[in-house]
Amino acid sequence: MNSEEELNNYYLEYLTFGGYPQVVLEEQKREKVSVLKNIYNTYFLREVKDVFGLVDNYKLGNLIKGLSLQVGNLVDYKELGVLSDLDQKTIKKYLVFLEETFICSRIRPYFTNKRVEIQRNPKVYFLDTGVRNYIIGNFNSIKTRKDAGFLLENGIYQQAVKRELTPQF
Repeated sequence: MNSEEELNNYYLEYLTFGGYPQVVLEEQKREKVSVLKNIYNTYFLREVKDVFGLVDNYKLGNLIKGLSLQVGNLVDYKELGVLSDLDQKTIKKYLVFLEETFICSRIRPYFTNKRVEIQRNPKVYFLDTGVRNYIIGNFNSIKTRKDAGFLLENGIYQQAVKRELTPQF
């Protein structure tokens, strides 16, 4: 295998399992999934419940799953409301929290008319695709996935964010 193929394989694995160091260091798929499960459970079952004082995190879990399934698409607040049984104001509040804790980001679509840009719903991208894939329970090869294009788009977004946050010397 040449270095280009090897690099490509690493990138596809990165899109599937994300970039958390402990996940990357694990060699077996089931171990990677186990680490992602622990990250998700620790974050959502402890931290988010405590911050919002949630007794039942079922609604938030459904919201996050809905967002995971909408990656790369314009956010459909109505659909998310139906999935999560949350009102639009609460959904937006939770989205701000998820952004502030570096789980996902909302990006407004570009329009030359800035008024139209503000009115349009944003797209959502996850800052780690491994967590996103854990949430939807899909670790299949990108070559066989129906969401491959959206996953690649999310990966490109991640690289842009990293480049923006990296100091340029």
